[in-house]
Amino acid sequence: MIMHMQIRRVLRLLLVLCLAWIVWSVLLRINFNYSMWVVTAAVPLILFMYNRKELDTIAKGITLGLIVFVLFQYSLRFQANLATPPEVDFVPLWIYERAVVLGLNPYDHASNMRLAHGIKLSEMVIEELNSFHPPHTMLLFAPLGLFDLHTANRIWIVFLLIVIAIDICLIWYIFERKRGITGMLFVSFLLLIPYATFMTVLFEQTIFIGFFMLLLYWINKKRTYSGIFLAMATAIKPIFGIFFIYLIATKRWKHIVSMSLCFIAMTVAAYLLLGQDTFNTYLFNNTIINNAPADYFTETINQSLLATIFRVTNASFVPSMAYFNVYFIFIGLALLLLTYIITRLRTLDDASIYGLWMMLALIVFPRTLIHYYAILVFPIFCIVKAKTPVMLPYLLIPPYYLLSQIPFQAGFISLALLYCAFLMRALLNVPDFRRTMRCKE
Repeated sequence: MIMHMQIRRVLRLLLVLCLAWIVWSVLLRINFNYSMWVVTAAVPLILFMYNRKELDTIAKGITLGLIVFVLFQYSLRFQANLATPPEVDFVPLWIYERAVVLGLNPYDHASNMRLAHGIKLSEMVIEELNSFHPPHTMLLFAPLGLFDLHTANRIWIVFLLIVIAIDICLIWYIFERKRGITGMLFVSFLLLIPYATFMTVLFEQTIFIGFFMLLLYWINKKRTYSGIFLAMATAIKPIFGIFFIYLIATKRWKHIVSMSLCFIAMTVAAYLLLGQDTFNTYLFNNTIINNAPADYFTETINQSLLATIFRVTNASFVPSMAYFNVYFIFIGLALLLLTYIITRLRTLDDASIYGLWMMLALIVFPRTLIHYYAILVFPIFCIVKAKTPVMLPYLLIPPYYLLSQIPFQAGFISLALLYCAFLMRALLNVPDFRRTMRCKE
């Protein structure tokens, strides 16, 4: 009997590896852009097989093959980045941190240009070589400036790979740890295939580091000090500052205190170490922050509500007054109020409420780049694991992945779909609404 079970396990393993090899072989013969569409089109199939034990072996094989292919493409991207560090994000970040280490002002264009001497940069990067990162971020990543460009790039790539791996493990721990290796493959698949994740890898962005802090907060949410993680996330990406309102909405006063104290401590440390001139330049004379060009708000890589409004209306505007767009203020406040009401009514589980505020942050932040959408894996798993009376929210997941695969074009639409899915779940969980639906039936 024991021998029979061992033989069956070996045969299952061979079947998994065989299916993975078939998927891998087929995808390698297709153009990369088309093959990524094939990978994304497999989302409905993986979701269909997800809760069916009789298809577990087939699901593992197909998912493993898709993951291996995506990881292979990522490895090619990292090899290219090792040879030539990406000039759009990493090179400017290294220049800013080099300025910090040398005691220079990272918000001064002239000193940054001197540090960039000998580095081949495009005119676009040269014109925008003013740091828009807050002083807290400059302080956190200052160790990068201790090394030369290529050494710092290698260290940064290894660090990002470790953070992405930890993010996958934390998502698995929160949602899928009971399913073992199947859950790990499922998490890896849904996190790695979006175009947003590929763009994050392409430009060596910091969004997964901020996401790591958000996950740490959620795992430690019952502890008073957990607000520290939200303060760190906000220091890395100011977009996460909206979670301060989330803490107010959920009445987590101790977390508010720990978040505030940590942020104040980082501010004081940055002020003392970077100097008053650096702070004053960032607050009052930062070209990117205070006098950004118009395309800063309208470029297609910006998939925020504000950028979408400007592209749809095609209205002219003064960059310094861009944040005061009437439609943006009205819709943003309406969504904030709606999210606050859902939070107070508690018609969603705690994890879904947390995911809802993640989506709100992406919507209302004026500079939400397509890379940031990688964090949507958290609310997606909230939908996957939820028990709702209808399947409609669940069925909106494949369209999200397909739309988000369109470079720079349909990111906001895909985000709006997910937000609507959460609104449906919240509505269906209102007792009066459920009783009304039963009466109609």
